[in-house]
Amino acid sequence: MDASRIIALCATLLSGLVAADLTLKPAGDEHTYFTKENFVVTCLVGNGDIQSLVWFGPQDNQITENDGRIHVESSREVSESGPLKGIVLMVEDVRLEDAGTYKCSAVIDGEEQSVSFNLVIHGSINFENTELHQYAPEGSNMTVVCNVDGDPKPTINWEFKGIQLQQDSKYHVNGGQLTIYDVKRSDAGNYTCGAFLITSGKSQIKSKNITVHIQHAPEWVERYPEDAYSSVGHMVNLSCEAQGEPTPTFVWKRNNETVHTNHVFVKYDEVNKTILQINVHNESLFGNYTCQASNVIKTVEKTIVLKEGDTPVAPVFSVVSEEAGTLMVDISPPAESSLLEVIGYKVEYKLSTDNWSDAHSKEFDIGHRHILKNLVHDADYVVRVAAKNAVGYGEYSAEIVARTKKTNSPTISDNNSALVNQFSSIGVVLSTTALLWIQRL
Repeated sequence: MDASRIIALCATLLSGLVAADLTLKPAGDEHTYFTKENFVVTCLVGNGDIQSLVWFGPQDNQITENDGRIHVESSREVSESGPLKGIVLMVEDVRLEDAGTYKCSAVIDGEEQSVSFNLVIHGSINFENTELHQYAPEGSNMTVVCNVDGDPKPTINWEFKGIQLQQDSKYHVNGGQLTIYDVKRSDAGNYTCGAFLITSGKSQIKSKNITVHIQHAPEWVERYPEDAYSSVGHMVNLSCEAQGEPTPTFVWKRNNETVHTNHVFVKYDEVNKTILQINVHNESLFGNYTCQASNVIKTVEKTIVLKEGDTPVAPVFSVVSEEAGTLMVDISPPAESSLLEVIGYKVEYKLSTDNWSDAHSKEFDIGHRHILKNLVHDADYVVRVAAKNAVGYGEYSAEIVARTKKTNSPTISDNNSALVNQFSSIGVVLSTTALLWIQRL
C-alpha cells in the first residue's frame, strides 16, 4: 500500500473519531428524578463542522421551544481540549409523563450522530390533603392522619418532642395514621410525620409538622372576686377570665337577658378574658351579672354581684424630707372609713410653682413605704393624697407643702482648723477628699 492510500485511510479514521465526539453532561445512559424537580442535560460537540444539533423527546418529537417547562438553549463551554459547542435540554417541574428516552441528534461534517439517555421518574413525596391542625376532646382516643403519597410507597415514622414514637399502650402506629389513646393536655403540640423512599437510583426524605390540639371545657381563672362595688354616678368594670381549647367566647347576662353594648354597658373582649364596663347612673344597675364562657365542649358560667358602696374619704397624712431629693409621705387610714377596706393610696405632687395639670402621681399598696424620689433638691413641693377601696379612689385630701433637703456639704471641725490653716499658708489647695481625711485625724 502506497503512502497516499495510507494517508487517506488515516484521514478517514480520524474523521470518524471526530464525528463521534458527541457527549452528554452529566454522562450516563439513565437519569432518575422525582416529580417536581428540575434538571439540565447538555449535549456537547468537541470538534467538527456542525450542520445540525437538536433534541428529540420520548415521542420522537423534536424539541424546538426556547422557553417554557421543557425547552432547549444553545451552549458554549471551554474544556482542556478547547471550546465545545452544544445544546442544553432544560426540564422544569418534572412530571411522570416526561419519562422515556431523550435523544440528542447532530450532523457533523456531513455525518449524522446521536446519543441518548433514559429518563426515569418517580413520584415525589407529598403531603397534600394533610390537615396541619387536628383536634380531639380530652380523654378520647385520637387518630392523627398524615396523608402521604409517593412512588414507590414511602416508609413513615412519627416523632413527638424529638422522640420517635413506638407501638405501646399509649400509641398505635399504622403508616400515616397515629392513634393516641386517652389523650391529655400534655399530648398537645407538634407531631412530625417523617417519610422516606429509596429507589435504585435515588432516595428522598421529607417531613411535615402536624399540630395536635386537645380540646377541653373552659376553666375559670380565679383572679377576680365574685363581689364588685360601685356607687351611683361612677363607672365600674366587671371582669372574668377563662381558659379552654378552643379559646372560649364570652357572653354577659343580666336578668336572663344578654347584655349588649349601649349607653350603659360596654363589652370588651380579649383572648381568654372579657370586661363589662357599666355606667352606674341609677340604683337599678346593682345586682347579679352572669358571665358565660363557651366553646364546642361546654358552656360554664359564674355570677358577679354588683353592690353599692362609697369611695373612701380623704386620708390624713404628713410629709418629711429625710434625704436630699426625696419626700417621705406618712399616711394614716381615713378617720371615717366606709364598710369597704382601703386597699391603696394615690399621691399627687408638684413643685409649688407648677399647676396641678403638670403634677406627677404615684400609687402605693397598703403596707408599702410611701417615698417620692428623684425630686429637685431644696425645693417646695405641694402634696395631696387619695385613698382607694373596691369602688375606686375617693376625694383628694387637703394640700401640704413640704421642702426637700438640700445637698449635704462636708464640714471641717474646729479641732482640725489649725491644721487646715497650716496647709493653706503654704499654698496647698485641699480637695474635698483631703478635707474629709483630715477630719478623721
